[in-house]
Amino acid sequence: MVFVALGYIGAFLPVMPSTIFFILALNAFRRCSPKFEAWILNTPLIGPILREWDESGAIHPRTKVIIVVVLWLSIIGSAAAAMMKQKDSPVLVWAMTILLSAAAIGVTHFVLTRPNAEPRS
Repeated sequence: MVFVALGYIGAFLPVMPSTIFFILALNAFRRCSPKFEAWILNTPLIGPILREWDESGAIHPRTKVIIVVVLWLSIIGSAAAAMMKQKDSPVLVWAMTILLSAAAIGVTHFVLTRPNAEPRS
């Protein structure tokens, strides 16, 4: 239930993901409670996305675009903020920027190589 709560919080906070927490909740429910598993899979807002992911590992193309755009805007914003605040330690800022960019490249590759989900009706 903690993952479900974090998922709903992430749905309203732009800096926190939501879907990953719902996927974690689905996996936890699958292990312990068929009732809660059925509930989360039938939730109108997140259910269809979870079913697509669960059945085929697919992500809707529009969702892919949103993920990648928000990810890179966050990385660029974080790097810019760090550069403005930490002018006296540029090596640390560049190291952080490189690490964040490497992580973002990995996430971008993962998201873009997932199959496309069929349009929802």
